[in-house]
Order: sequence, then structure tokens, then C-alpha cells
Amino acid sequence: MPLGHRGGDELDLGGETEIKQIPMREALDLLKPVLEDEAVLKIVQNAKSDMVVLARYGIALTAVDDPASCPTRSTRAASSICPQSWPAT
Repeated sequence: MPLGHRGGDELDLGGETEIKQIPMREALDLLKPVLEDEAVLKIVQNAKSDMVVLARYGIALTAVDDPASCPTRSTRAASSICPQSWPAT
């Protein structure tokens, strides 16, 4: 989703000089209800950093499953966000 990109960010945008994108506030206003909905699971890599950034925009990311914070299968450590049904390795 093109959001907050600038032409000087060294992105290859096919030679376009003006980047067509959704205005930041409009996109965040549309996404906020879903991102804050406890009934919608969000699978987010490295969620802590995303939660910090979204909080700056007044969004509290909820119902998060972060695969990066799960222990390896061999440790089988208990965690509220990691599958408990992993087979022993």
C-alpha cells in the first residue's frame, strides 16, 4: 500500500515523478477500526515496533500474533501467542 512514500526515497517507481498514494490520515482513519478490533487477529512480524509507530498516530494495535516473538519449536516454551500444539522435534 503506497503510504507516506516520497520520490527522494530511492524507490523504483517506474520513472514516475509523482507518487500516487492514499493520504496518510485518510488511510489511518480507515485502518484504525480493524487494527483496534479485538475480534480480528493481526499477524505481524516484529509487532512491538509497529505498535510504537501506530501509537504515535493514536492507534492501539490489538489481537496480535507475532511469529518473531515465538520460541523455537525445540524449546517448546509456553507463550500466550505461540502455538502450543507444535510437535516435539
